[in-house]
Amino acid sequence: IGRDTDTQDFGYAGNLLHYCSTVRDSWQALERYLCTIHPQMVLHLEEEEINSRLDYEVLSFSNEYSRHDVDTTLAAVVRFFRTYAGEHWHPDSVHFKHDPPSNASEYTRFFDAELYFNQPSTALVFASEVLDITVSNTNPELLRVMREHAESMLANANTRDNLVTKVRYLIASTLGTEQCSSSAAASRVFMSQRSFNRELKRFGTSFRDLKLDVIEEIAKRSLAETAASVSEIALNLGYSETTAFDRVFKKQAGVTPSAYRKMIDRGVGDSPSPPF
Repeated sequence: IGRDTDTQDFGYAGNLLHYCSTVRDSWQALERYLCTIHPQMVLHLEEEEINSRLDYEVLSFSNEYSRHDVDTTLAAVVRFFRTYAGEHWHPDSVHFKHDPPSNASEYTRFFDAELYFNQPSTALVFASEVLDITVSNTNPELLRVMREHAESMLANANTRDNLVTKVRYLIASTLGTEQCSSSAAASRVFMSQRSFNRELKRFGTSFRDLKLDVIEEIAKRSLAETAASVSEIALNLGYSETTAFDRVFKKQAGVTPSAYRKMIDRGVGDSPSPPF
């Protein structure tokens, strides 16, 4: 599972973790700078009073590569926690998007937690109190220098393909919720609303355009690959009224959802693409 992997193996951003003040600061730093390691990686810390959740996503790798990467990364995360919380620390639960292995005993032994496979997202759930633990190697001056360098790396990482891919992923993963908004997406990519809008405009797009593209692509896949009704698909995409969904889909695709499904059934039209 990669139990000998350490977060320092993840390059500059991984080294930075060990010089922050607390475990919380460390994960917030990695969330911000992870794209400097690889532009297709997304990490998000959701902190609550009792339990917190650390979500991890690889946006565009093959399933086999992604599975290996996920297992190795989660093992490294657990090793980081154990460095400062003690060798017996364990999460409450570990969630994997991939199928269960033929033998999960190694997972159980290493993580020492409830394991869930075929989940909507990959995540660790753990007691929030661990986030307050002090990182023993904290060095404010070195941290300042490392952050300045990381910020310059982050600026270079915000290329068109990287930013647009991330925004499309954020839209696809939050459609139908209050989090599917321009302000929420700007916050997740660490930009002010003004800078976020400006960058997307510079790249010839906007949050609204990307959202419509993602809706079209998910709708097409749902119509082509599932037996769900048009009203069910509309509801899943955040439309309480089917007529509103029909109108948006026709404007994007040129035909109504029902007509598109009939075209696919007849073997007419392009196969739908994944949303990111």
